[in-house]
Amino acid sequence: MRHGHLARAAVALAGLALLVACEEGPDSEGGAGQESRQQPLDVSKFQDDKVCELLPKDELSAAGFTDPGQPRTFSGGVDGCEWREDGILALSLVGESLESAGVASDSKYRSSESGTLAGYPSVTAWFPNTETCNVYVDAGPETYLELQVREFDTGEKQCELGEELLAAAVEQLKAG
Repeated sequence: MRHGHLARAAVALAGLALLVACEEGPDSEGGAGQESRQQPLDVSKFQDDKVCELLPKDELSAAGFTDPGQPRTFSGGVDGCEWREDGILALSLVGESLESAGVASDSKYRSSESGTLAGYPSVTAWFPNTETCNVYVDAGPETYLELQVREFDTGEKQCELGEELLAAAVEQLKAG
């Protein structure tokens, strides 16, 4: 009788080991504490006045943005795009790493967290004093995307919108 329990336990442990091996195999993004092995995103075709094309039109429309974005050059000469309707979206392509820009979950932000969007390292920062949310995605060794969402009167739900839109942009970049 005891032998049967041991055999079932051994089979269960072997199954668990196989499951873990499959999840943590060479093609995985890694578990907690492991660095992502994602390829850098190619943002070259979205430089200059093409930044507005980075956010998919269907995702923008679902969020209530029907007018095309306006190309902008933000402070520091950063390429970007801005949409103004029921709120404001400002997308930037920044030519430095998140780390060198000082974007981190434990920095000056009152409420922020690190995570991943579409498999890429990200930081979401909520600024309660201005009711603004900034979402950052690491696109490669010297590039990150930043989407600022403000004036929606929806509180921290602005961060959800920013994460959804920026994840769609990353998926578009991954698709080539």
